[in-house]
Amino acid sequence: MLILILFTVYALPMRIKLKYLTSITLFCILMPPTSDAQTADQVAHRYLDAIGGIEAWKGIETSMNEGLFIKIPPVNIFITQGNDTTNVITKFKRPDKFFYRSSNITDSLSSVMCYNGEVVWTKSKSGGLDIQSAEDGVYFSKVMSRIGLADVLLKENTEIVYLGIELLQNKEFYTLRLKGEGWFFSHKYFFDMETGLLFCSTGWDAPTIRHTLYKEYKKTGTILFHSIEEGYDEHWNLESRTIFKKRTINAEVTDSDFNVPTTSKK
Repeated sequence: MLILILFTVYALPMRIKLKYLTSITLFCILMPPTSDAQTADQVAHRYLDAIGGIEAWKGIETSMNEGLFIKIPPVNIFITQGNDTTNVITKFKRPDKFFYRSSNITDSLSSVMCYNGEVVWTKSKSGGLDIQSAEDGVYFSKVMSRIGLADVLLKENTEIVYLGIELLQNKEFYTLRLKGEGWFFSHKYFFDMETGLLFCSTGWDAPTIRHTLYKEYKKTGTILFHSIEEGYDEHWNLESRTIFKKRTINAEVTDSDFNVPTTSKK
């Protein structure tokens, strides 16, 4: 629109042209910037820059995480037991290998879920081994084999829509709707307008309202990672908390870490 106006003014006589050009210049200077003048790509790239940059993120070949998953009953449910705390270990290796082991804090039994680049295999606390089909493995790799949200944003087949500015907990955020490949539902993500960092996400078309808060950003190498708190319904009842005790990137992770246990094969 501004280009069209300038082109029209250019064809006017010099005396009138100067008058209009002065008015347009003052308009551009005095016009307040519209904070809503964003695009999905701008919001996504501000986030990627805030966590360390695209090149640094693409430079991650492996990631190892140790932490605690703490299940916290919502405040409106009467449960006499204490919090359910689980030790969690995850390993990622580019491009698609993923390993997840959880063990109850009170015993040594553990369950494993792993994708080795070909098939998904799981091992229950009772020792039972289940090897799923290669087709299930391909689907699993699309949904789970990613180190963080940056992987989703950088995939070409991710659906990204800018929703505008929304108020959450008395603060304004840029919001995006994302639907990654293989996701059943879209999710709405809230990004801090000052820092560009992710603050919260919630289901867009999911049947249950669930909030995920991204907190306590800490730098690992050149990348900022966060802890997670999850809650249900509009009252923000805390449902679980994930606390990372140790995070390492580009540590040595061998392919054997993802192999199906040979002792359990028939």
